[in-house]
This record gives sequence, structure tokens and C-alpha cells, in this order.
Amino acid sequence: AQVIPFIPIVVVLPAFLSGLLTDTSLLPRWAEILGHVFPIRYAIKAATAAVTPGFNKTLYWHNIGYLVLFAFGLAIVGSFTFRQRQ
Repeated sequence: AQVIPFIPIVVVLPAFLSGLLTDTSLLPRWAEILGHVFPIRYAIKAATAAVTPGFNKTLYWHNIGYLVLFAFGLAIVGSFTFRQRQ
């Protein structure tokens, strides 16, 4: 029950700012910049690059690279949350 207030921040906000629901060029500049923080933006761009005619390998791997860096960054941050046992 305590998680319910965070659902709009974790799910809905990235969906709007990442380009899942609308084109990011239609957003205000501050929202477009904030959308670069969410990894779903890069997943959407990679998937779009993979399915459009004239497959753009550079754009695809560029976005996959961002996703890998984001995953490594979260793994490093997450590793600091574990307590060391003595």
C-alpha cells in the first residue's frame, strides 16, 4: 500500500517523457531533456531502428550501448546497498 503513490513517478512519467506515448519533439524543452534520463527512451529508439526499413545499425547499437551503460551503473549503485558481513 505504501508503494501506490510512487507508481505514477516510476511508470507513467517515463512513458510520457520517453517517447512511448508521444513524439518527444512535441514536448517542452525541459521535459525533452528530462526524458533522456529514462532508459526506456533508448529501448524505444533501438526497437524503432531495428524495425524500420533500412535498418540503421549505428543508431541501434548506440542506443543499446546506452542501455548497457545504464545497467552497469545501476549494478554499481545497487552493490553499495548491500551490507558487508564481518
